[in-house]
Order: sequence, then C-alpha cells, then structure tokens
Amino acid sequence: KGLYMSLILRPNEALTVPAQITIAAAVDVCRAVETLTGLAPKIKWVNDLYLNGRKICGILTESIGEIESGRIETLVVGIGLNIALAPEDLPDELRVTAGSIGRTDIPRARFAGEIAGRLLSRCENFADVQCLNEYRARSLVLGQHVSFMHKSAEVSGVAEAVDSEGRLLVRMPDESLLTLSSGKISLCSFPKEI
Repeated sequence: KGLYMSLILRPNEALTVPAQITIAAAVDVCRAVETLTGLAPKIKWVNDLYLNGRKICGILTESIGEIESGRIETLVVGIGLNIALAPEDLPDELRVTAGSIGRTDIPRARFAGEIAGRLLSRCENFADVQCLNEYRARSLVLGQHVSFMHKSAEVSGVAEAVDSEGRLLVRMPDESLLTLSSGKISLCSFPKEI
C-alpha cells in the first residue's frame, strides 16, 4: 500500500549545497506522481509532500563526502510514499494528518521506476535553477503563516521565500527576516508574537 525506497546516487558534479538534493527529490517525486496519476502534490518545506491537505510522502537525504575537497561523493535518498493506504491502515493519531494517493491500479514498481529514473538522471545536474523554481511554485507554505521553534520558543511569521540554497526565509512580526536552514515548521492560522 506504500512505497518505501532508498536510492544510492553518485553525482557527476561537485555538490556544496546539500539542500539541492532534497529539493530535486521533492520535485521529482511530485513529477512522478503527476505523470502516473494526474494529481499535483504540493511541497511542505523542506521534504514533505502533501495532497488535499494531508501528508503523502516524506523524503530524507544523507550525504557522504570527502573531507579534504568538501565534495559530496555519495547520496542516499530515502522516500516513503503512501500509494493506496486507507484511513483504517493508519494509527489513530495519524488519521487526521496522513493521506494517500488513493490508487490501487498502479503498481508500486511503476512509481519506483518513475522516481528512480528521474533522480538518476539528475546526477548530471542537481543544481538546476528550473528545479528550484518549480520547487517554489509547488510550495505549500510560501505566503502562509508558519510556526516553528527558535531559541527554545515557538514563534511564527510568514514564509516569504526559498533562497538559492534551499533555506526558508520567514518574515517575523517585527518585520525582520529569519533564515531557516533546517527544522520542522507547521502551518498556522494566526501569527504569534515572539
């Protein structure tokens, strides 16, 4: 009912921005789902895919690099995609937030092949500007109020942009701009004061 896969990639270029991998993987999984189903998932920064307001996919990336050159030599991309899960397949605490593509007619192997083909072809160019622009266009959070932990306190602001390194730029209530490199964010209805 789900696809849980890891790909080992060896880029043909020097990668210095690890977020490029996660960005590319998120876009490629969205494209694969769209190609096979006609559905258009959205991306919640930085590595989750949503459909109809529910999380259908999580992506984790790990890199192995050479210390002296700083070059990333090997990437492991883990993808968990809910394809045909029914609400009763989920624990009670996830039924409100987790979702599924809802297709039983498409074999998991077709999803795996579509995703793997796209990611393997990216080994030539992970730092694709068009990919970053598509990532931004598919964003679930840009222009929305988001909350997150900062200096041991929950704060919120408006997700304003994703920069060229994949960081989320958040406009805070005092008009300052906070740059998030990693972490968990949540969509919220009302801004909270720092």
